[in-house]
Amino acid sequence: MNESGQRPLSPSPPPPGDLLPRRRRQASLPAPAPVQATPAPNGDRRDDVGLLSFVTTSPREEQNRFAEPDPEAFLPDGFLQRTSDRGLVLKNWAPQAEVVQHEAVGAFATHCGWNSALEAIMAGVPMICWPLYAEQRLNKVHLVEEMRIGVAVEGYEEELVKSQEVEAKVRLLMESDQGKELRDRVAMAKEMAAHAIEEGGSSDVAFYAFLKHLEVSKLDNTKVG
Repeated sequence: MNESGQRPLSPSPPPPGDLLPRRRRQASLPAPAPVQATPAPNGDRRDDVGLLSFVTTSPREEQNRFAEPDPEAFLPDGFLQRTSDRGLVLKNWAPQAEVVQHEAVGAFATHCGWNSALEAIMAGVPMICWPLYAEQRLNKVHLVEEMRIGVAVEGYEEELVKSQEVEAKVRLLMESDQGKELRDRVAMAKEMAAHAIEEGGSSDVAFYAFLKHLEVSKLDNTKVG
């Protein structure tokens, strides 16, 4: 509360996905299981479903941390040339939250970092869960088994994620009755999340309770000092 008895407005948060600096050495993190890039039978490129990926990379040379990202360092040989007439590769930052919220996006394949999971929920988009490390596996369990707003990629436990599995998960979400149930549930989660961040909502109340706790802790420390 301020002197007039009014509660101040919540501070504007940074855009989703920009909360933490990405300064950890990528070499220290486990590499994701590779995706099988074998062409589909009969030359079918599965062009009836559009795919969009977000990738974080580190420079090839450790000494040059500010070097421009190099897509060819992680993409298959010839990938940029083969997809030049039907794809786009952005070398720099991409607005993931805005992309996920676009009406043309029907599913979001994610490593289950909590920021990305929240972006998908706020967009009302079901998830294909592909965890790698740390809390991501626990988040996967929460999203798939408890909230039931995503499906898991089973191949992440093995050395290879097959393209057939990725395609099957996409079609499950986009075309099946189970996929419709998932979309309905994530739409409900989106509505609940929107209410939670409104003034007086559960997240709003918890946020101000946290700030109040910090103020009390600061006063206590001042008295001790």
